[in-house]
Amino acid sequence: MGDAGRSCPARTCALPAASTNDILFSISGSRRDDVWAVGSWGSVPGGYGGKGDHTLALHWEGRRWTRIATPAVDRRGLLSGVVARAGRAWAVGDRGLQPHQRTLIERWDGARWSVAPSPPGFSFAAVSTSLGRPVWAVGEKGRQPLAARC
Repeated sequence: MGDAGRSCPARTCALPAASTNDILFSISGSRRDDVWAVGSWGSVPGGYGGKGDHTLALHWEGRRWTRIATPAVDRRGLLSGVVARAGRAWAVGDRGLQPHQRTLIERWDGARWSVAPSPPGFSFAAVSTSLGRPVWAVGEKGRQPLAARC
């Protein structure tokens, strides 16, 4: 965060705690007052990897971080990549457990997160776009690289 020193004197910012196991994987912002960070949270100690993980989205609005509710997904879910542009955001990851794991694509429309349709058997790790351009996500399917236009 380029101006983190002015916003947070210690160069770190306090984040709202979700539960026992909070972890962030990606951050993106298009303005200094519109930054998203995504990851997962779990209520089971040592829960990363399918033992209670849920998607986590935090929003920086210029003064503080706020936890924003994401849609509930069956079993396990995590968000590993996010891209924010012009008040909108896309986040990608995966949900469920092997062998029924499937990609997870969530979209922030300026008011709430919603789940977008996604294919089974894949895992997305990162997402990118430019203003007015398509959204691209990359990841893997069974140890094979994957790129998809969302």
